[in-house]
Amino acid sequence: MSKLQNCCWTLVQHSAYAAKQDPVFRNAVEPADLTTHQQLGEVVDAGGLLFTSLPDAEEAADDASKPSLDQTLYPDRVSSVPPIELTFHEALTIGGRPLFIGGNS
Repeated sequence: MSKLQNCCWTLVQHSAYAAKQDPVFRNAVEPADLTTHQQLGEVVDAGGLLFTSLPDAEEAADDASKPSLDQTLYPDRVSSVPPIELTFHEALTIGGRPLFIGGNS
């Protein structure tokens, strides 16, 4: 596998859920770095998000995770609308965590 000259990032299921099944993080994501052209191609083919900077990936992870985490951590501040359940590509993992591919409507 050939290494990427410039690292890219994508979003994956939060490690607190992927590794420990912590229900608070079921609909939370975090950045994961892509280091090879094969990983990059697989993420693109699966419809995953790509970022060229870690701060951009972290901001997107916060935005995607916020509705679920806010509802769990701050129940007095949330609306009655439940957060959108996040969708993961269970067969494609980065660092053992399923690839985030978007939300269901």
